[in-house]
Amino acid sequence: MSYIEFDNIGGLIVTVPDTGGDLFNVVVIYGGQHYANRRWMQKQTPVEIMDKGICVFAEYTMAYATVITKLGPFLASHKLKATGVAGSSILGFSAGGYPTLDAYTATHKFIGLMDPSFRQAHLTRMYSKNVAMLWGSGGQVSLFGEANFKTLEAAILKGGGFSERLKLAHADFPRVFMQRFKSRLF
Repeated sequence: MSYIEFDNIGGLIVTVPDTGGDLFNVVVIYGGQHYANRRWMQKQTPVEIMDKGICVFAEYTMAYATVITKLGPFLASHKLKATGVAGSSILGFSAGGYPTLDAYTATHKFIGLMDPSFRQAHLTRMYSKNVAMLWGSGGQVSLFGEANFKTLEAAILKGGGFSERLKLAHADFPRVFMQRFKSRLF
């Protein structure tokens, strides 16, 4: 483990690589409801992600703009710099899909959707190649509808992004997703 953990930075868990240097990509990782809180999401995150970039674990109820506002003073107080939007990624699991999709821009380095929750407005957006989604747990498909997931998938694919339906338990998506797409974060 070559990262330092800071707990409860305004309701966030922040990890910083302990490798020297002061300029890092930032990865905001949103959990979902119930068990899938920020601590659980950190446990699902491969250590090599926390070793390479600043990871910010947030609850799905906190808007991305709020996360960034809270992160700024923390970075300044530790003499750290972020690479900006072009080096920033947002990952959202389950209900964490809401703030992730709300914050989507084509200029983010990477947007990752792990069996996400979404709103109707998210289905008709234009997406770009910086988006990847893995989806397909029975509970999420039942809740949001297969047709809606396929509409979101089509919008992502149309923009050059990636989407795949997997037969996994809902709780398995974060670990599988982050192992598969960790190289896109740096």
